[in-house]
Amino acid sequence: MAGGRSYSRVIQTATLLAFAAGCAARYTADWQSLDARPLPPWYDDVKFGVFIHWGVFSVPGFGHFSEWFWYWWQGLEKPEEVAFMRQNYPAHFQYADFAPQFRAEFFDANSWAEILDASGAKYVVFTSKHHDGFTNWPSPTSWNWNSVDVGPKRDLVGELATAVRKRNLHFGLYHSMFEWFNPLFMADAASGFQTQDFVFRKALPELVQLVTTYKPDLIWSDGDWSAPDTYWNSTEFLAWLYNDSPVKDIVVTNDRWGKGCHCKHGGYYNCADRYTPTELPTHKWEKCQTIDTQSWGYRRYMKSTELLTLPNILKDMMHVVAFGGNYLLNIGPMSDGMIPPVFEERLRGVGGWLKINGEAVYGTKAWRAQTEVAVVPVYYTAKNNSVYAVIFGWPPNDRLQLSMPKTSKATNVTLLDYPKMPLKWEAVNGSGLVIAMPPMAATDARYTADWTSLDARPLPPWYDEAKFGVFVHWGVFSVPGVHSEWFWWDWRGQQPPDETCVHYMADNYPPGFTYPEFAPRFRAEFFNPHDWADLFQAAGAKYVVLTAKHHEGFTNWDSPNSWNWNSVDTGPHRDLVGDLGDAVRNRSLHYGLYNSLYEWFHPLYLSDKKNGFKTQDFVLHKLLPELYNMVVRPDLIWSDGDWEAPDTYWNSTEFLAWLYNDSPVKDTIVTNDRWGMGCYCKHGGYYNCADKYTPGVLPKHKWEKCMSVDLLSWGYRKNMQIERLRGVGAWLGVNGEAIYGSSPWRVQTQNKTNTLWFTSKGPAVYAFMVTTPTRSTITLYDPKTSEKTKVTLLGDPTPLKWSPIQPDAGLIVLLPELPFTPGQAWTLRLDGVL
Repeated sequence: MAGGRSYSRVIQTATLLAFAAGCAARYTADWQSLDARPLPPWYDDVKFGVFIHWGVFSVPGFGHFSEWFWYWWQGLEKPEEVAFMRQNYPAHFQYADFAPQFRAEFFDANSWAEILDASGAKYVVFTSKHHDGFTNWPSPTSWNWNSVDVGPKRDLVGELATAVRKRNLHFGLYHSMFEWFNPLFMADAASGFQTQDFVFRKALPELVQLVTTYKPDLIWSDGDWSAPDTYWNSTEFLAWLYNDSPVKDIVVTNDRWGKGCHCKHGGYYNCADRYTPTELPTHKWEKCQTIDTQSWGYRRYMKSTELLTLPNILKDMMHVVAFGGNYLLNIGPMSDGMIPPVFEERLRGVGGWLKINGEAVYGTKAWRAQTEVAVVPVYYTAKNNSVYAVIFGWPPNDRLQLSMPKTSKATNVTLLDYPKMPLKWEAVNGSGLVIAMPPMAATDARYTADWTSLDARPLPPWYDEAKFGVFVHWGVFSVPGVHSEWFWWDWRGQQPPDETCVHYMADNYPPGFTYPEFAPRFRAEFFNPHDWADLFQAAGAKYVVLTAKHHEGFTNWDSPNSWNWNSVDTGPHRDLVGDLGDAVRNRSLHYGLYNSLYEWFHPLYLSDKKNGFKTQDFVLHKLLPELYNMVVRPDLIWSDGDWEAPDTYWNSTEFLAWLYNDSPVKDTIVTNDRWGMGCYCKHGGYYNCADKYTPGVLPKHKWEKCMSVDLLSWGYRKNMQIERLRGVGAWLGVNGEAIYGSSPWRVQTQNKTNTLWFTSKGPAVYAFMVTTPTRSTITLYDPKTSEKTKVTLLGDPTPLKWSPIQPDAGLIVLLPELPFTPGQAWTLRLDGVL
């Protein structure tokens, strides 16, 4: 108590001295005075911030509200947490033993700041200390229980504060008043909070140090509820903060300063987690919401179905802004310092939406009406002389009726996407208006993370026009070159193992040789991407798909999630994906990447598989980070290796929603249909259906047949050498006009005296002869002729003689001497036929 009286006098003395010096009116240490302080205006203007829960609790990453793990485990002894520790850690393992494992080895404050900036957030609130008492800065009152003394050995608060401010974002700090198991707090609690040793020896010194050292723009207080504000000395601290601290003019605080304070005293009101009023509050407020609906801290086993979707987030945010609040959206980084890609995807999605619609958010005020019941959900905001109606969904028949606005002759309606294009509208008797929405805007709508929305995305037109591509399977499996790309599985995975593979290894490699030892031999010493690109171009291909990663997990680029098992760390010591991408694009070819979702022997994948895919450690720690890292500039993603688990395990719809909405290739990217068990031939972009898929009737959906020159393998086999690509290119040099940009004709094939295949483009119909005719004439039964019918052989413009079979159906063509072609196939062009 002596320390408490001394601290109180210091603040009071400073107050008296400053007042005597003639400064502006000062706040006294009582709620009537403190509550009268105007909120610094920056806070109401910014509207949207990001909340970050990160600490020692991120290491176990377990349980409902994982940030409470220590209390659940050893405070309440909840069965789930007790069982988790018993099954995964030694008997005498303590919570403090998690601290050295909180290494933050991949934490890059500047990378975090870039993501936070890209989200459209204008302020960030970072956990300086949660209820476990571990501080993310070198607190002198938390010896050996802070991020500099143990674990990261870094000042996490300081690093992030510097990076965030470089982006011109406001920086705030979350601080827990109490600590579950601090002996001083427990002793104060045992006294009925008649003593204040914890407050004056721990809580207040740390708060003052945070303010004087890091100068936060916002203090997010928490953990206050077990004791009154008089125990915490809250009013004395706030009086100092508002009067004499280095942030006295700009700092913002919330309302969690003691039992009974929330929604009553302080700066803005939080009231309760996820507070959502349905009437316009009279006091500035904030809703804190978390993307993972089950936790504020990171959970290693979170499921996609437990996460807020981007539409959920945007609708929630606009409800808050329309009712005059700020929206603080939480993420929980992993203990290694990485922001889970699914959280990054959500944040960038919000930022993408705010780039267009931020005018209706930042700096706005609540309008006289906050929402109305229309054909689609509507939220209103206002700024200066403008009113904004944010709609969620597209109105039927492109007509939106709003009943709340009152129109005049000066009324002007625009869509924020197209500010220079006024929309037509007409007044409604009584009140409101009907707006004619532009049909094109419906195509600009964002895709949501469900197959109904994703499958409705139009296929970028370049893919249908290209027609012919080259698939390249290349990786460590190319070294043994036996059974090729599945060699590792055939040798070490399947039971019993393939005898050919076993004998090959026994005959050629020493005992104990492992598959990873092939990687240093994958040297690619003669790889010249420009020679490859010349070959692909000469082949007549319009797109190329290279193996970025096959089922073995080896990546052909420097994946940060595949350490020492990628083409830069070992083997070629080159970025094969990048090198070939540059060369291919220099020849104006489209570039695609094959990526296997699963990896045969990856420990995280095997663990998830053992758990019946109820955990997603492999997806969240390996697959998704690599996919996001890989999507720099590919025009096509050829997904594979999906068949063992459903799309919900792979987080496929969430990834594709990001890919189509916010990725760098969102407008041009093409995908296939292998995104989870049961997806092929049903969901995705174009359909592969199965390897070497060959439908017998005209499909209704765009499709692709993948075929290998070597009928026995997709990867290289040492006992096979065939050159086919230049032959295809030479044939396409003559016949390509019947391929590129063509469409199916009304008849696809004729199987009578000669096999023929048909395509069409513009007014022309093309008939492919894929076998050498046995006579000097060929009969086509399906084309309907006229006096304008003209027949030529591609490669020779000389018209060929023909005669009708019937007055309006079929014709017999007199063939010339057919030239040699690499594929022994020829194309007739028919003009003036139906």
